[in-house]
Amino acid sequence: MKPREQDSFFSNQQVTFSGKRLRYSVLASALALALQASPVLAQDNTSGLLKGVVSSASGQQLAGVTITVKHLEQGFTRSVQTNSKGEYVLRALPVGRYQVLASRNGQPPQELQQLNISLGQAQTFAPVLADSGDVERIEVRGAVMRQIDTSDSTAGLTLDAATLDLMPVNTGFDNVALLTPGVARSSQFKASSFGGASSAENGYFLNGMNISALRTGIGSIDLPWEAISQTQVKTGGISAEYDRFIGGVVNAVSQSGSNDFRYGAELRYDPQALASAQKTVYKPNGSMSINNEASEKQFREASVWLSGPLVEDKAFFYALLNPRRYQEEYANSAGTGFTEHTKDDNRWFVNLDWYITEEHSLTLTALDNSADLTYHNYKWNPQSGVGDATGTTLSENGGTMYSARYQGFLTDDFSVSATAGRVEDSGDTVPTNNLPGVWDHVNLNGERIGDWTTSNLISEEYQRDQFRLDFTWQLADHTLQFGYDSENLAVDYLEYQNGVDAARGWWEYRTVTAIPRINLPAGTYISKRQRDTG
Repeated sequence: MKPREQDSFFSNQQVTFSGKRLRYSVLASALALALQASPVLAQDNTSGLLKGVVSSASGQQLAGVTITVKHLEQGFTRSVQTNSKGEYVLRALPVGRYQVLASRNGQPPQELQQLNISLGQAQTFAPVLADSGDVERIEVRGAVMRQIDTSDSTAGLTLDAATLDLMPVNTGFDNVALLTPGVARSSQFKASSFGGASSAENGYFLNGMNISALRTGIGSIDLPWEAISQTQVKTGGISAEYDRFIGGVVNAVSQSGSNDFRYGAELRYDPQALASAQKTVYKPNGSMSINNEASEKQFREASVWLSGPLVEDKAFFYALLNPRRYQEEYANSAGTGFTEHTKDDNRWFVNLDWYITEEHSLTLTALDNSADLTYHNYKWNPQSGVGDATGTTLSENGGTMYSARYQGFLTDDFSVSATAGRVEDSGDTVPTNNLPGVWDHVNLNGERIGDWTTSNLISEEYQRDQFRLDFTWQLADHTLQFGYDSENLAVDYLEYQNGVDAARGWWEYRTVTAIPRINLPAGTYISKRQRDTG
């Protein structure tokens, strides 16, 4: 098949098919410029923003006042001076609770207010100082966390882990997205639909990295939900930084450590005794459409986490171990087979934050969501139940994510952030033997024959490399944002039949009528189908 190329201002995409092995490469680059009417509207996608105007008791806007914020859990500080109009903006503040301080004319800083900084949100805080320079009173507009930022045209919702713990909502990005107006669950896919858009048009981000599913592009990769600190759901007015995604965007930041060592554990068990399923559904002819005669499910999960300082006020870590086991037993709708399925997840997550100086910081994130799957197959019928074993199939899937993000302020008005990383996903079928699949249509009505376990084998590898560079330049009355965004997606997919050398293929023993066009007389034959692997 001839390669197809698509070119546009935002992306360059190439798809190539080679035999039955698919190789897919995407190089997408975007240059986004945004000129905004107010310097306080430029926000970072992994942090929050604090803005305001400092004035005196007589109503005069005060220049040269130093506004300082101190993170109450991590201890680092950031400072900025008000301009000639008394305005100040503190951009790229990591989420969390802060103490705000103010100083003027060389006086010691005075504590003003404690407030929360939320992901992708702008907080407004406007202190009023006495004409002598002392803090007389404080006027707060928006010091309490607002879930909807009225200064931004982006529609959506921001939720933190503490808020979600109070809600009867299951974990996962799409379950959180359903709390946002205009978001509905897709009837065809497990991902959500934003404003009627396709589920395949959504984007999912963690600490600035695109974590959208590699295999299908629908939903996000599997990750431990306990590692998420705050989640922002964007449903409309989405900025140019997300130009690839014309549906919605789910943007999240992970948990981080603090100056105190903290740890915790959580256990979850969903036993079959507390679950129920609908009764078996039959077709008009009496055969089963949905067979729940022997259906059972149970789930077990443990989460153990530890966080704390590596260097006080400077470097912090958060680590999570999240093993899970899902077990399921079911009979097929034909009433001939029974399967015992087990999925073991050995998930882990690590995040490191290093505040090099007041102006420069580095965040490193890594996770693993690998899983082992086992399928034990048996004969089955409604009268006698489970019969002889027919084989076992093993498979592996999942992968890793690694990312590094730098945030720096070259001047008070000019900042840069860079994100680089890799997301990997793979899947392999591991047969218990190398015997090909054989079916007997003459004596056994098409049932399998022999000791083979797996007839079809799949090996697939997906890898997405990302690099993103963002600049923000705050001018007198405007904010200019520009950057570069590149992604390279590589896919290696191979599907083939089990068997060694000439035995590889699907074998069938059947009686056929004459086929004149190939000069085949009627009779009983052994046929072999073999897929070309290139």
